[in-house]
Amino acid sequence: MSFDPQIPSWGKSFVAKNLDNLTTYHNWLKNTGVKTGLISPKNDQFIWDEFIVHSLYFYKIILDLNISYNNIYDLGTGGGIPGLPVGIVSNENINLIDIKQKRIYELERFISSEKHNNTVSYTHLPSPRDLSTYRMPSSA
Repeated sequence: MSFDPQIPSWGKSFVAKNLDNLTTYHNWLKNTGVKTGLISPKNDQFIWDEFIVHSLYFYKIILDLNISYNNIYDLGTGGGIPGLPVGIVSNENINLIDIKQKRIYELERFISSEKHNNTVSYTHLPSPRDLSTYRMPSSA
């Protein structure tokens, strides 16, 4: 790793068991994300600080507000920011939505290869039927 994956004290519990998965996503963004146009070229530290840490802060806000929710929607997700980092550190149902099929295709490939079973992607807002067929995996 050519960068220092720092995390503020509020995020230590998010990263504790998920650093490897977050680093995998970071590297995917840096390589596949740039090659496929999901993000513009950035240095490693910028990707970590601005995309990973800021995404986790969105999740912290949701938890701090004690909002009751069944699903989290990331509208206009692009490269999965902030939805994928939130999905990596949580068991929440994450719905990544983007109008561009190319983006969704790349996200689906990543989600499938990394087995992020609580994260799905769409090119449209999911219908109630779509959501009724999507269930969280049972915890072991």
